[in-house]
Parts: sequence; C-alpha cells; structure tokens
Amino acid sequence: MSAAVPGPALTAEQLRRLGQAESDRPTLETLTAAQHTKRLLLLRLLFDALPAAGDGTAGALAREHADLLVAAERADPERARPALFYPLVGPWLEAWLRRGADAEARAGLGGLAVAAAARTGLRFTTRVPVAGGYLTLPALGGLWVGRPATVTARGDGERLVLRGDDGEAVTLVRSADGSGAWRADDARWLPLRPLPGGPGTVYLDHAAPPALTGERQRPLSPEGHVAAEHARWAALWRGALPLLRAAGPQRYAALRLLTCVVPLRAGRAGDHKAGTSPQSFGAVMMRRPAGPQALAETLTHEVQHAKLGALSDLAPLHEADDRARFWAPWRPDPRPFDGLLHGVYAHLELADFWHRLAAADAAGREQAWQRHARYWAMVDAALPQVRHEDRLTDAGQIFVGALVERHAGLGETPVPARHRAEAAEFVARVRAAWPGPAPGTSAPGPGRAPRTSRNGRRP
Repeated sequence: MSAAVPGPALTAEQLRRLGQAESDRPTLETLTAAQHTKRLLLLRLLFDALPAAGDGTAGALAREHADLLVAAERADPERARPALFYPLVGPWLEAWLRRGADAEARAGLGGLAVAAAARTGLRFTTRVPVAGGYLTLPALGGLWVGRPATVTARGDGERLVLRGDDGEAVTLVRSADGSGAWRADDARWLPLRPLPGGPGTVYLDHAAPPALTGERQRPLSPEGHVAAEHARWAALWRGALPLLRAAGPQRYAALRLLTCVVPLRAGRAGDHKAGTSPQSFGAVMMRRPAGPQALAETLTHEVQHAKLGALSDLAPLHEADDRARFWAPWRPDPRPFDGLLHGVYAHLELADFWHRLAAADAAGREQAWQRHARYWAMVDAALPQVRHEDRLTDAGQIFVGALVERHAGLGETPVPARHRAEAAEFVARVRAAWPGPAPGTSAPGPGRAPRTSRNGRRP
C-alpha cells in the first residue's frame, strides 16, 4: 500500500457512506481535491529531479518547460490547473518519476507546459518533442504529426501556432464562447469535445496518446471521422444519463468524478472493453458500447473503481500483500486482495444499479432482475473473503462493514425466484471450474496477477 495522500481526513461517516455508495457532493469534492494535491506533489518531485536531467539539449529543454509551466501557474492558476489536473497527465508523470525521462515523458512535460501557458494567455515560444506521432496538449486536444518530430509552439494569448519540422503550421484560436476550447481549420487537430449534459463537463478525448491506451496507432483518420464518432458517443451519452438518474441520484452525481472518456478502437463484435487507472483519475477508457444501457452500466462500474482508488490514496483500507490468492466469480484467475476489494465494490454497485432499474423500467424488468440477481450472487460468494481479511485498517473495517450492510439490504429485495436460482447455479458453475484452492487460501505461484491498484488493471 502507498502512503496516504496529504489532505483532509475522511470522517467515519464519510467512509461509511462511501461504502454504502451514498456519494454526497462534499465527499466527492474531498476525493477530487486529494487527487489534485497528489498531482501537485508529483510535479514538485519532478521539478526537484530536473537538475539531474543533464546539461544537454534534452535536459535544458525539460527545465525550460518546467519554468514555463510554473509561470503559467503563477499567472492564472484557475486557467492553468485544468491542464495540470487533466487525467492523462498522470501516467507519463508517474512513469518519469519511476523510470526516468524517456521520450514520452519529455513530450508529456512539453505538451503540458504549452497547454497551461496557452490557457493562461502567456506569450511564449518553445520547442516540444513529439512521441508516437502525437503532440498531446492536456485539456486542449492533440495534433497528429505522424512521425517522431519536434514542434515549435508560439502563443500570443489568443492564438497558438504549432509548426512541425516540415515547416507546416497549424494555428489554433481560442473559442470566443468562453468554453476554453481551441479551434483549428485543420483535420490534424483533434480538439476535446464535451459530451452533452450531466452534472459536470465530461470530454470525449480522441487525442489520448496511443502509448497510454495500449493501441499504438492513430485511433481515427483525419477525414472528418472525429465529428461523426463524437455524434455517436453523444447519442449514447444522452441515452445513458436518464438511466443513471433512474438508478439513483448518488450514481448520477458520481459522474462529477469524471473529466474525460477516451474511446478505444472497436474490437470483435460484442467485445466490450473498458478500464480505469489509478494514475489517471477522472478518465475512463472504453470501446464504444452497443447502446445507452451498456454505457450506463460501464460508467457505473468504472466510476466505482475511480472512487475506491481515490479513497485508498486518502485513507488506506488494508495492508494486504500483492499475492494473487483470492477467488473472484467474475475472473478466471486468482486475485490479489486489492483487486478482490475493487471487484466487490464495483459489482455490488452493479447489483444496486440493476435493482433500481428493475423498479423503474417495466419494459426491461426481467433482464434487470436477472442482472441484479447475478451480480448480487457473485458478491455474496466473494464478500466473506473481504470481510474476514485480518489486514484491514481501521478505515477499512468501517468501509467493509458498510459494504456488508449494503449487500445484506439488497439481499432482502424480493427477486423472482427463477432469477435467484439461475444466479446461484451460475456462481456454482464458475466456482467448480476454477482450478485454484478454496477461496481465501494461497494460490499457486505461477501466473500471479500484478497488484490491481498499482498497474491500472481492474477486475
């Protein structure tokens, strides 16, 4: 477990409410503020490490970018911080601190400095290395360069001119509508586009670095496909929001934790993929789902991971090791305790989600009861391992106690007997097919899963 992030301590009541998924706005703001504090601390560590970056061109440029970033923050913190706190800054920043400054990390620092300076209206000129074919400008968008290159960036407050090694320039203009968006009449520029509605602004980010998404190729071609893809996502988003409202005001309010959705390339038919990372709090990466209902379920699932990751940074819940030794009905492989806890938290939320939709949607009631019963049964099978873990912290005891209460309360719901029976049979089949030891005992050494809370993989 990592040390707790400095910040306001969560009260026992807040821990209990988080375990019950009653995410009031002040508690969500506390989690977000702690993640922002963590980001500022990591940047401070990066700045402290820059003298060791060497006296060559790369080291000097990195220090120049750090100075530009500091100048932007001092000039107008309110405008600079959306770039500093943008979720996709986290992965390259933490990678730099762990492994040193590789090409992607240096490009990340340069892009962050340019984005913050442009947002605050500073006049500046600097050169930025490009990795993976993209120049990514957090909270603004991204420029498709197509090959490793260096881009010269020049800002004058209202315009940002980006000129590549080939001499071609793309001119970005600050939108006059006060939205903070930057526009360019050039298909190589991929602006952030907000999704419509919701309790806060959530962007669809087509400019995420391919190295971050694990898809080392350009997600979309430049011939107008970005606008068309945004329209598809916007329609799904509009359809998902009423479902999230129907499934409880706290679930809808929890969308405030999100800043962006990063679309991934489509897989095989019916193959849906989604994930969050503790390094990129506020981002969900996913393939475009089949419909609004699938999007609502995915957002419910992934927001729980984001919430628990932020909570664990602020108040560590356990001191368990990384050994993959726990059985989870939703995975074929043994899980480390942290992965099991994340899975229980997310699947219990899904059980509640479908329970509320069963009550609200007569047309889809049978499917909703079936989904509710299956998720509840899976949590019922896994929760005793969490409840009896002897390395829970005091905060963890409160949190897990609330999970147990919530699960028991959902178990009192009158569910059609056939769905309860089918769910029990499903869990029994999964358990019988699992080759590992009895739940809660040590798993064989080969094939142990990496620690969930540190590598971004989620149950």
